[in-house]
This record gives sequence, structure tokens and C-alpha cells, in this order.
Amino acid sequence: NFQSLREAVPALSTSSRLSEALYDLILNDFPYKSRNIYALPTNMSQIDHILATGGTRNATYNESIRELDWLEEHGQCMDNIKDGISTLPHAGRGAFANRFIPKGGLVAPLPLIHIGDRNILTMYEAAAENDKGKIVRNVSLPYHKQLLLNYCFGHADTSLLLCPYGLLTALINHSHQQPNAKITWSASPMRHP
Repeated sequence: NFQSLREAVPALSTSSRLSEALYDLILNDFPYKSRNIYALPTNMSQIDHILATGGTRNATYNESIRELDWLEEHGQCMDNIKDGISTLPHAGRGAFANRFIPKGGLVAPLPLIHIGDRNILTMYEAAAENDKGKIVRNVSLPYHKQLLLNYCFGHADTSLLLCPYGLLTALINHSHQQPNAKITWSASPMRHP
């Protein structure tokens, strides 16, 4: 961990420029973003305090506690819908409102996963084993697409897909003749993807 590294390499004290440059590299220029990187403090001067208080969970604990007024203005209900069996013949499962949702109201927040190349959802016939003894796909024989493709948004002129995920949101169905819900971009700022 970072504390052990600082003890092993005295040049990495919190006041050293080398330490700050290394921390900035990890935080801002590391090629792979992850939840771990998002858990790091925004600058190195906060590390000693965070270590002394028991870690990043404790350092940001008070930020997760909000007054009721703040929640009413900025919060998003996660329990507006529940799953159930449709009364329509052969409709199967679906999402149903737990309470009245006014026109234009939030049915459910819906984060998106982006898939840069829709072709990764193509399924292929298996080919014979390669020279290392592994079965490989035969790219000349595509036979289907992954089911996830049915739930993603895309355009014919790009390979990018936006795939929603969220609590019960995959169960939202509506009539194509009388739709009663729509997907819109949120105006709420997000801290990170």
C-alpha cells in the first residue's frame, strides 16, 4: 500500500514533488479508470488524514448523509417500480408502478454502459482447436448476436452502443401504439461514470 511505499522510500514523503507527481500520474494519467481510482482523494495532502481516520470510507462518510430538504430537491426514488406478472396474455414479466408517477416524472434512474464496438456482441461458430489446443471462434461463421443487444441503443452509422442497466429497468415494457414512458438524458451532474 501507499503507506508502506512511503516508509520504504523516504523520498516519497507527502511534501516531496516526486511523490506528488507519482500521485498525479496514478490519479489523472493512469490508462485504466476503476472504482479504486475514484476512491482516491483528489490531492495527496488528504492522505494522512484519511489514513488516520480509517480509510476513504470514513473520510467521505458525512458526504453520504443528507438533509430531507436536499433529498427532496436532488434525490431520485429507486423504488418507483416493482416487478410482476402482466395481466396481458403472453406478456410475461414487467415493471409496474409502486405509486402514481406523474407525466414527465422519473420512472427509474438508468445508468448506461457504453460498448465501443457492437461487433463484440456477435457470436460465432466454434472452430477446431488452434495450435495451442484451444477452441477458437470461426470469424467467417457468425450465427447470432448476444441477447444484450436487444436492450442497447445505437445507430447504424456508428459501432457505439449505450446499454442501460439499473434496478428493474430491464423489465420496463410499453405498448408501441400507446407508449407511456420515454428515455431522456438526465440534467443531473454525475461525479464519475
